Amino acid sequence: MDRLIGRLLTIDRDLASVREFALLSAAAVPLTTEAAEVLAGGRSASSQLRMLERLGMVLPDTTATEPTWIVPVPVRASLLRLMKSEEPGRLSGALLALAQHWLDRGRPRTAFVHAIDAEEWDLVLDILREHWRTLYTTDFLHMDGDLARIPPKVLESEPLFDTLRRMHRQFSAPKDSPAPRPEVETLADTPDDAEQLMRAIALRLGGEFEAAAEECEPLMRLPIPDPDASTAAERDGFGFACLHVGISFLVAGRFDDAIQVLRRGHRAGAGTFIERDAAGKLALAHAVLGHMAEAGFWIDQESRHPALPTESELVVRPAGMIAAALSSLDRFDTDSALHLITELGPPDDKEEFWGFGLYAYGQLALTTGTPADGLRYIDFQMRRFPTMHGNGAVVGHLLSSIRADLLLALGRTGAAEDLVGESTNPHSAAARARIRLHIGDLPGALAIVDEYDTDLGCTVRDCIELSLVGAAASLAGGAPDTARQYLNRAVTLSRLTGLRRPFMMLPGDMLRQLAALGPELPVDPDGTVSAFPASRASAPPVRLTDRELVILRSLATGATISAIARQHVVSVNTVKTQVRSIYRKMSTRSRADTVEMARRLGLV
Repeated sequence: MDRLIGRLLTIDRDLASVREFALLSAAAVPLTTEAAEVLAGGRSASSQLRMLERLGMVLPDTTATEPTWIVPVPVRASLLRLMKSEEPGRLSGALLALAQHWLDRGRPRTAFVHAIDAEEWDLVLDILREHWRTLYTTDFLHMDGDLARIPPKVLESEPLFDTLRRMHRQFSAPKDSPAPRPEVETLADTPDDAEQLMRAIALRLGGEFEAAAEECEPLMRLPIPDPDASTAAERDGFGFACLHVGISFLVAGRFDDAIQVLRRGHRAGAGTFIERDAAGKLALAHAVLGHMAEAGFWIDQESRHPALPTESELVVRPAGMIAAALSSLDRFDTDSALHLITELGPPDDKEEFWGFGLYAYGQLALTTGTPADGLRYIDFQMRRFPTMHGNGAVVGHLLSSIRADLLLALGRTGAAEDLVGESTNPHSAAARARIRLHIGDLPGALAIVDEYDTDLGCTVRDCIELSLVGAAASLAGGAPDTARQYLNRAVTLSRLTGLRRPFMMLPGDMLRQLAALGPELPVDPDGTVSAFPASRASAPPVRLTDRELVILRSLATGATISAIARQHVVSVNTVKTQVRSIYRKMSTRSRADTVEMARRLGLV
């Protein structure tokens, strides 16, 4: 390739006349009219550019906002090699001139790249020292590659630059073998919001989610740049800050704060990757909360943007895809949800939203009646992220909740209770109430429902599910009026939000019993496939005779059948007959199960 290009530049009369400019043009990225004038020293740059375009050496960039040309990648690489071999000093001078040109025009990242290309490390450090806030906040997706091209010894010469390098190493490290969290020290002469944002990001990437969210609280008060008086770099920096503050709140379960800040970031980041990234995160927040209309709006906003380069796309796209999968499940569109989750694939080693993806996978398994497969997959993948579901991570509670539901769907009630029984987090309240309902502990189920009925930490989805448990438990306990009140609330919330999937979180027989109470359900009770088998609470209320209640209470003392017969002055056969009647009415098969259920029902 180099021989061919060199030969063309020599034997072709037209190319030979612009040979020097052709070689220098490879140094400029982007190759604009102004950059060409810098390279040509003001000598007929426009005419030389037009000649290179006519000869096919450069191509016009139709996507640029100013006249710009592209040197094809293999041609550019060859021209640079020729320039380095023939006039290395001239190439270095051109790169330095371009770096200064872009610094003068307020584009430090373009200047930074040219300085790295020139291997002028003093200038690289000067640009970093002067513009690191802008570089870090507006070009985060590119900084990892840029920093990797700088020798470590150069960056280690100053603590701040070494921190930047360590932070990007932390970002790209697998979560099961994380890089150490860098210490971000406040510099005496530059105590500002950028350093606080860096600390928050470092904490979040290190799995300290609650601390990261707390670090972000002061940043919620950042002033919104005036769109007319501010520069593009200032608006981009504000958008980037809002994006990462919003992400920090989102992964810590502070959904309302996340939505507020991400909306600001979406507006400020218009025309950049931030706009799309913020839309995807907003869609995910609303989808988890059960806000179907809002989630759909932000999914549409996110999908309007073109795909980014591969590495950037891997960072930006998962949140929006997970939101779309959850929204598809809420519409009972399991085919679309399956397609999205399959396309997303297993979580990447450095994926921040891995837990939300597993949560969606578990919801799909619950909806499609494959709880064992869902539980197996989630448990396996969670081992890859051992430090990323504690310390305030909302996915820790979401995953515990969906795993408990999957266990309940498998009939493993004890394991489900072990998983979330002691939790006090509102995101697991509905799962805990379902467990109590399933084993027939009606007072226990209602106690959880009433405790979290007004908890502002519960999502709309949680509230509908809890109200349905309250309705089922009240009906099973012989209180149809109370059941109707709970059901009315669930139906009203469902109509307001469009959220219907919580109704499949009850066994089918329970749903049919609730349908007879009067309020019209938003789903067909006969056509809705439940995620769960029938529970003990699905049966009519236990009605024992006075004599059977006496015998039941004697069974609870541990006394033998003979001892019970002597105590009540009846025959052994009479006691056995009454015990069999008790078993039949309570749908149990042993004394232990009978006594346990009687205690939960408040009969003993």
